[in-house]
Amino acid sequence: MQQSPLRPKVAQALADAGLDKFVHRFEPDAYNPALPVAENLLFATLRIDITPEVLAARIDFLRLLNKLKLAGDLEELARNIIDLLRQIFGANGTDHPLFRKVGLDVAVYEAALDLVTRKSPGTTITDEELALLLSVPSRITAEQIGPAFPDEVRAKVLDMRQGHADALRAQMEDLFAPITPDGPLVGLSVLENVIYGKVSESAGTKAEDLRRVVSDVLQAEGVNPLVLELVFDVPIALGGANLPALFAEPLSISRATIKRPDILILDRVMASYDTEAQEALFSNLRRLLPEATLIFLNEAFEDESAFDMHFEIQQGRLVGAEGARAAADSDVGADLARKVDALSATPMFSGLKRKQLRLLAFGALVHGAAGRLRVSQE
Repeated sequence: MQQSPLRPKVAQALADAGLDKFVHRFEPDAYNPALPVAENLLFATLRIDITPEVLAARIDFLRLLNKLKLAGDLEELARNIIDLLRQIFGANGTDHPLFRKVGLDVAVYEAALDLVTRKSPGTTITDEELALLLSVPSRITAEQIGPAFPDEVRAKVLDMRQGHADALRAQMEDLFAPITPDGPLVGLSVLENVIYGKVSESAGTKAEDLRRVVSDVLQAEGVNPLVLELVFDVPIALGGANLPALFAEPLSISRATIKRPDILILDRVMASYDTEAQEALFSNLRRLLPEATLIFLNEAFEDESAFDMHFEIQQGRLVGAEGARAAADSDVGADLARKVDALSATPMFSGLKRKQLRLLAFGALVHGAAGRLRVSQE
């Protein structure tokens, strides 16, 4: 498959759909937050996983680092990243889901953390110890760390890339494949090859729209259907660590509901999805589990009336409760609830969302005796 003619067409289609902002494109003069530090440094992708043993065996590469006077800078960079991980996860936080998402080997992290604790900056270290430190940046991305990832690290990596990337790639060509706009991106998916970048983790449900746009362009260009299927492939690490929230959240709900529990507690459920998808979930779960008690936890809900009861907790204490809508405390609230219920039972409006029904109810007059509904035109 020739990719270079397709990439501009895909880029234009994503821009027309307003989805290009969810792609971290590969730019030679920019830091890509979706690539690990080492790949940003060389502006290349990994052919194989980098381990301390692999790096320690590359004596020529380590000598080149010293010759270019980069060993000290890379050691400092690795120490900064390890210290950042220590601040986030500590020494015993390797069982945290976010740590597993990073994809860093626990033994490597613990050994590197022990090394930087025992030997302060400026202390002489062996080639094996330098290889251990350098193996950590080979897995960490700025997007995984979030806003805590230092801008100084980005600037330092770009500075070293501009001055020495070619020499470093030449020494490590069997481990790293260069990123070029006209060539294949080794180790990356078909989707990432076509968009010439990485899909942002913040894309959420838009990632599916992005894949659909890419698939449409490839189909229009006559790409083999078997290749089109690969656009929707998602790489999954051990324990599902790399599974995007877009897929992980529905799977988690399915796993929780498959045995039809009597009580189901959902904490910030479907957080990566928009309000419309969340409201559809509330309705579908109630329909599928009519006898179950469903408890939804969140910092706030856009439409609290979608639930039978609403409780607010501050600092561990219950500060307010709202009973069933039909038994609302205020007359206005009770009247509004009756109007909403009447509208939802009317075929003309039964397909509207609860939020839309509430807005419509403000202009509705309910005639209880006749059981009829009239909507004011004013």
